[in-house]
Amino acid sequence: MNKFTSYAFWVALAGAIVVLLNDVSKLIGIEINTSIIESVMLSACGVFVVLGLIHKDTDDVDNSQDDNDFDHPDDELK
Repeated sequence: MNKFTSYAFWVALAGAIVVLLNDVSKLIGIEINTSIIESVMLSACGVFVVLGLIHKDTDDVDNSQDDNDFDHPDDELK
């Protein structure tokens, strides 16, 4: 998988940029509303997913337990 087309990479990078901007702005004495920056970056990532420029990986889901492996309460009645 190419990390530059991964949704998780861009969301993590966006979060790091927001933290960096927040810290630098505190040093300079400027107050930045980071929630607006964060929502714009996440919205941009969502648009990029729709356009196919980046993709969300569904392989991270843990499918180790099959749906048929758990006990149904009805199984005890039979």
